[in-house]
Amino acid sequence: MKKIFLGIYSVFIIFSLASCSIFGGEKTIDTSDAQIIMNNNSVSDVYSNVKNSCIGIYANDSLNAYSGSGVVVKQDGIKYYAITNYHVIHGTTNVEVLINNKTYITATVEATDPSRDLACLSFEAAEKYNISVSSFPKDEIIINPGQTVIAIGCPLGLSNFNTVTKGIASRDVFSLNFTTELGTYSSVDVIQHDAPINSGNSGGALFNMNSEIIGINFEKTIISSDNVIVEGMGYAIYYKEVLDFLKTNAIM
Repeated sequence: MKKIFLGIYSVFIIFSLASCSIFGGEKTIDTSDAQIIMNNNSVSDVYSNVKNSCIGIYANDSLNAYSGSGVVVKQDGIKYYAITNYHVIHGTTNVEVLINNKTYITATVEATDPSRDLACLSFEAAEKYNISVSSFPKDEIIINPGQTVIAIGCPLGLSNFNTVTKGIASRDVFSLNFTTELGTYSSVDVIQHDAPINSGNSGGALFNMNSEIIGINFEKTIISSDNVIVEGMGYAIYYKEVLDFLKTNAIM
């Protein structure tokens, strides 16, 4: 499957935004010190708060071109850092980010972790572009099954820049096994949700109603092992995995 696919490979069958994945190795995520925070924000409020941090990704080499999504998580002067999936940029030599749905800027790959399907990009942009930075939860939070989640990305390509979909978290955070772009087996903590995501949503953020990044979308299940069509089973890499990746690489 091509790198841009948010989810079209399977093993349950799970179709990955990256590659074929397999359920297994579940573990309990300790949330004993976490907090539940209530708010009255609407989906449009969240979108308004985060839209200028959500970007498109265009990656290409001499033979192929791929697209995906991303989110800006840090600013240092005119330099910005964004998260996307490793499978969006794997194997390419040129990467650009699309901001404000009209401007392409050359990006640098700062760090990658195929085992978690994560990559960090940097790019420079003037203040006039009005790029914002989205944040992660400041305190550990509970991902409560049934809570509202919002996905923002570029499904089916960059022409659908910053498409917004809404759903709910479907279960407690758990560990999902998958096959990486390098052909190795790995696992990552994920949030299962039913916000619609499709090819091109790879690397886009999953937000809670506090406008915080709680996950990075990377795959979905579309058909079971006995060929039953599956709906509403998308997966986002849990934000604590993303933070650990950024801290490990001295980005945050």
